[in-house]
Amino acid sequence: MLKSVAKVLQHNNLIDKIYDICYIDTIKLRLCNFFNTDNNSSCSGHRTLTTKYLTRREMEDVNVKYLMMAMASAAIMLLEVTSIRLYSFSLWYHMVPLIVGETMTAFSIATLFLHKGEWKTIVWRPKRARWMPDAIRFLCQPVCHTVTFVSWALATQQRIIRDGRIDILAVEGAFSLLGIYFFAAELFHPARVLTSLPEFFGFSAMVFAMALPYFFFGAIINLIFCSEGDKGGVYACDLIGASTGALLGAVSITIGSQWGFGFAAFVAMTIALIANRRPTWKRGLVYMCLAGAIMLIVGTIHLPLYSGKSKGQIPGYSIAPLAKKRLETKESLLCRLDIVSNAPTVDESSEINLIMDGSASTQIRKWDGNISSLAVVKKELYSAPYHLTDKGKVLIIGPGGGQEVRAALYFGNQVVGADINPQIVEATRDTYGEWAGNLYRRSDVDIQVSEGRHFVSTSTDKYQVIQLSLVDTWAASAQGAMSLSENTLYTVEAFRSYIDHLSEDGVLAITRWHDTSQPLRLCSVGWNALLSLGVDDPGNHMVVLQDWPDQGGQVSMTDHPNGSNKPREDIVLIKRTPWTSQELEKVDRVCTDQTWEIRYAPDHSDSDSEFALLLDPETHETFLKVYGQNVTPTTDDNPHFFQEERPEVLLARIWKIGRGFGSGSSGTNTLIAAALLLALMSLLVIIAHFWSLRREPKSAGVYRLTVFNALLGLGFMFVAIPLSQKVGLVMGNPTISFLLTFPVLILALGFGSFVSRTIRNHSALLGLGGFAIVLGIISLKLYAGTAEQAMLHWSLWGKIGVVIPVVFFFGIPLGFFTPSGMTEAEDCGLGHFQPLFWGVNLSLSAAATSVATLISLLGGNSLTLSVGGGIYAMATVIAVVSFAGAPSLSLARARGS
Repeated sequence: MLKSVAKVLQHNNLIDKIYDICYIDTIKLRLCNFFNTDNNSSCSGHRTLTTKYLTRREMEDVNVKYLMMAMASAAIMLLEVTSIRLYSFSLWYHMVPLIVGETMTAFSIATLFLHKGEWKTIVWRPKRARWMPDAIRFLCQPVCHTVTFVSWALATQQRIIRDGRIDILAVEGAFSLLGIYFFAAELFHPARVLTSLPEFFGFSAMVFAMALPYFFFGAIINLIFCSEGDKGGVYACDLIGASTGALLGAVSITIGSQWGFGFAAFVAMTIALIANRRPTWKRGLVYMCLAGAIMLIVGTIHLPLYSGKSKGQIPGYSIAPLAKKRLETKESLLCRLDIVSNAPTVDESSEINLIMDGSASTQIRKWDGNISSLAVVKKELYSAPYHLTDKGKVLIIGPGGGQEVRAALYFGNQVVGADINPQIVEATRDTYGEWAGNLYRRSDVDIQVSEGRHFVSTSTDKYQVIQLSLVDTWAASAQGAMSLSENTLYTVEAFRSYIDHLSEDGVLAITRWHDTSQPLRLCSVGWNALLSLGVDDPGNHMVVLQDWPDQGGQVSMTDHPNGSNKPREDIVLIKRTPWTSQELEKVDRVCTDQTWEIRYAPDHSDSDSEFALLLDPETHETFLKVYGQNVTPTTDDNPHFFQEERPEVLLARIWKIGRGFGSGSSGTNTLIAAALLLALMSLLVIIAHFWSLRREPKSAGVYRLTVFNALLGLGFMFVAIPLSQKVGLVMGNPTISFLLTFPVLILALGFGSFVSRTIRNHSALLGLGGFAIVLGIISLKLYAGTAEQAMLHWSLWGKIGVVIPVVFFFGIPLGFFTPSGMTEAEDCGLGHFQPLFWGVNLSLSAAATSVATLISLLGGNSLTLSVGGGIYAMATVIAVVSFAGAPSLSLARARGS
């Protein structure tokens, strides 16, 4: 009887109407089970309902399906780009691997909700456990209610996903944006995240909160991707939407990072309106009003800063001194710039502080334009090279607010400057130029907006002094840090270029913090650069000074002789020619006059033992091996100058998490914590997928496709991350390199997925793709260095004209693999395992994000590329061997006939 009713309902197209009216799980399951009995379906009621509902409702029109996929992907990438930029300001740098990794992890968890058997609400009532004492039962009540509530929420969310309610998922994703916006600060301290388990748990809670929007959007993408239809077209729309979202993210950053969250909310509400079963103008108006409310909230409320930032320097973010006033805030792709005066008005102020991303800063000082009033700069350590050289043309890389420029002018030099940040140049030259004595408008000062390494490489001039004073990766790290944006100012190749552009008796002067190993590493880099230029004993070409003597043998960070609260600094001076005895006598005399101290000089009896051992040819190599911190020379292949921990110490930190093993750097600790957490989450998701399928009959093809997709997830990140670093070296701007690498690579993946649709012989296609990938990686390893050095002299558009085609053609074969694997699974009768394959792919991608960055830190980008090539080679072998004998080809021939 019930079967006859089901057939009548099917014939009259009434089953969906009943479903719309009666949203009752038991009726729904019974109707669908009876409906599918005649079709000999082996799938469960939930899975069949999902396929039918999505196919007949949201996904009946393939164009709507493509549109929703593209919009969801665009929202995710828009959210990723703006989150990276925003957290660089509110938390710290080094957030790229974490955000990309948690996105992939959230996607994989969403596949688990789609694939796993029905979840049930767990109701635990300890009062029924008569053996349990009353006190323990009372204490267990909150735990019981929490378990019940969480299990109910998870079961409800799974029903929403299983029922294909894309509209509800989109609304949930929009509102969860508020959590990712506010759940950012005060939960963990990056420098202590590995030394304290409470800090690590706070970090984990932050990661889970930040992952919620990606979970909801990921569920939408999984529903669309696992539905019936053309996998290549869906995958292509996914990638095209992602590249569009990256560009929209770049645009939103320039008007305010927080507005990207509002734009993502509008996209989510639009998806909800498209996917709604009864879209009306009233419902659309409600959705848009909700999106507008979210945008208003994130646009008007300050994101809190964590305690390691300069909270006391920025009015509005903490209790800053009343005398301070925030004049304006500027946003760009490079950084957020807060301009703060030390007095209520500019005219009353003696100094304007330019604070980049809430931490690093440079100062513009009030000046009357009279050179004689600059005599105070003689006492500053950054003026050392001008005391020791004749006047001439000098190049200052990263002049900032102009401190070093004033010193060079006081000694009668002509100044050329290169600063990567146009906001700082504009503020110093235009906005506050007259107040600062028109320093950057003088005829003997020429400040260019350019990355320093690129400027030096394209210059044909010789300079008496080339100076880099505390030029960090702060402003250049807007896209995160480490392998995605570490600058290449402090590499052997860069030093060789600097020295090549010095005059015969010119000096390369680099200032770094005294209480770090960075001055030693500068000498190590300079040693190798001089050796590559044919110098026999580089130690005779270097002098190291510190800005004031140790007091009683004690090193103090803040006890400056003039009473200022200023950390100590060292300056490393490197010459093309050896320091002569007359020049060394002048060094002694100047240091005596200015109360500086010599840490190292050739044949100086009081040289610091560390520098003496490092710069002695007989002990140089031994010192590099045994010294407690990593002072080995950095290269363009491994440019991580600020990674001071030795590899073995870095690995030991992983094993001693939570046991007080030193503090470490914030970036390294965040990276390791992210790698551990994402790897653990990925492992649990994979185990959960296999546990949910433990009763499903599995063929060898299931395991082969699982391994195949796992390799794809690992391999992509191992290729994309070092590729971005190599593009960054050529472009000379980390933000441009990020936008050129990932959107172009994603577009190439989309094009490759479209190509895969037209070729049914997946074995041959993936064999060709794997060969192309391995060949491309080998070519990069062999010729990239030469090409990079040659292209440094090219114009910006010339570089873009070469980089885009190279990245695009490199990414095309990467796009062959995933859609071919999914289509092969369908053709082999393994379509119901697609959530497993997709989840494994995403889980391994999440773990690979941080792991690939760690490998780049330890062994360089070439090693990471090699690992990526090996992974794709293994995936290719599995595809060629497995797909060649798979039933898909015979099925294709049968369909064709």
